[in-house]
Parts: sequence; C-alpha cells; structure tokens
Amino acid sequence: MNRPVSSQTAVAKATGLGPSGRPTRVATSARRMSMRQIITVVVLVLTLGLHWALLQSAAWVSMIVRFAQHDTLTLAVSKTFDGRHPCSLCLFVADGKKTEQQQQQQTELTVQKLEIFCETAGAFAFQESPPNPFQPSDQEGLARFERPPLPPPRFG
Repeated sequence: MNRPVSSQTAVAKATGLGPSGRPTRVATSARRMSMRQIITVVVLVLTLGLHWALLQSAAWVSMIVRFAQHDTLTLAVSKTFDGRHPCSLCLFVADGKKTEQQQQQQTELTVQKLEIFCETAGAFAFQESPPNPFQPSDQEGLARFERPPLPPPRFG
C-alpha cells in the first residue's frame, strides 16, 4: 500500500521542519545529539592535549602562506620548520605546553610527597570469627531416639 506523499510531507522530511515551520521533534533531538557529540569531542580534545597540536598546525600553515608570498615554496617550508622564525602563535603554543608540563610536574611532586609521609599500617592479625549459628553441630540439639511413624503421614 503506497500512500501518496503530499508536498508538505516531503518538504517536512527533507528540512526537518513541521507544517508550521517549527523544527520537528526528530530534527530537534538530532541537533541535541550532535551537540552532545560536539561537546564530547571538545572535552576529549582538551583532555588529550590535542588543542596544542591543532594550534601548532594552524601556525605552521599560516607561516608557510606568509613566507610563500615573498619566497619560493621550498624556502617557505624550510623557514617554517627551522625554528629560527617563530610566529606569535608558535610562541604562545610553546609557552602553553611548558606551563602545562610544569603543572603536571608539580602535581606529581605533590602526590609523591603525600606518599612519603603516609605511615605504614601495623601488622594486621585476623581475629577468630564467631561460630556460625546456622552451621550444624553435634554439640547442639538433642538426638531423637523414636522411630518415624508408620505409615508416614499423608498430606492433603
């Protein structure tokens, strides 16, 4: 059963907008999901330190373009990577990386200092556990001497 699709329905599916021009629930949830993914990617990039690599790459590209305006491409590339012609963004990235490394070293030193001053615990001796009241024992309870009733009782 193929139902005819109205032009409004086709437009709504293609654009994600409903008949009133507002976004449909599906389009809104897709945007929210993509926003969550973007936030996740940004957090991962910052956590792994990839922001420095991205900034450094942008600096290299801009330096190659700037040097290539006056020199050949080969000379522009060699000037970019020789380390004698850093741009302001390169200096910013180098300073940021250095600061980040110093903070990591200070954090590691703090953790090591805490480990140095931790006292070791004395020897631990296990105490004898109390007897389990649910464990059968020969010492508890009375022994039965009667025989079971004959015939056995019937239930029901």
